[in-house]
Amino acid sequence: MDDILTVKEVAQLLKMNERTVLKMAQTGAIPAAKIRSQWRFKRELVDRWLEDKMLGQRRDLARATASTATMWTPLPEVLDNRLVKLDLTASTKKEVLAQLVQLLVDVERLKRADGFLRKLLEREQLMTTALGDGVAFPHPREPQPDLFDPAKVVTGISPRGVDYDALDGKPVHVFFLICASDDSTHLRVMAQLTRIIRGRDVVGKLLRAKSNDEVIELFAQWDRESAPGTGSQRVLTGSEEIEK
Repeated sequence: MDDILTVKEVAQLLKMNERTVLKMAQTGAIPAAKIRSQWRFKRELVDRWLEDKMLGQRRDLARATASTATMWTPLPEVLDNRLVKLDLTASTKKEVLAQLVQLLVDVERLKRADGFLRKLLEREQLMTTALGDGVAFPHPREPQPDLFDPAKVVTGISPRGVDYDALDGKPVHVFFLICASDDSTHLRVMAQLTRIIRGRDVVGKLLRAKSNDEVIELFAQWDRESAPGTGSQRVLTGSEEIEK
């Protein structure tokens, strides 16, 4: 490829959807310049951007793995059937996040939706939280110590799927909004959810779920199957004791 790339060439290089690359250029999520109404990318800067993103993801994974190697937060402790929405009707990223945040307001875990929603949107502007394969992990850039103690996960399911700027260009059907008061808990919960969705038809089974209770039961089952051995610590998020 040439040193100066088009949207189509960057999409081919990154194995992404052209529309996703265009949105990223428009929001400043990827280095780009508009020349005569056309977006152009410098190959060297794109390569450097990709390397930085991959290194950042590896660092996050390493931190998460280190956390879960010695401690385990049982998912049933951070799930709540009141914080599950089986039928997201949203068609945009902002609408998805607004519907998820509203669940927190409805159960009185959050007084005002505006501030937290703004933090979630700011994080999405940096880079999409959609992992691909129909799953996204929206979250703020920093934990919210004054809002979420104990931690909770809001689960949203969209039967028709939402264009969420996933790197694989596929619509997202399942959203896990992680609400944690500290970085360690956030990483542990995200690592456990990531471990669960590997090798299982999680998206398909959640799309077929008929009730919020069924969703919680599925996660309880997957959590038992994925839990580390008896030598690990189990850290509970409520007022219960810590087993060692």
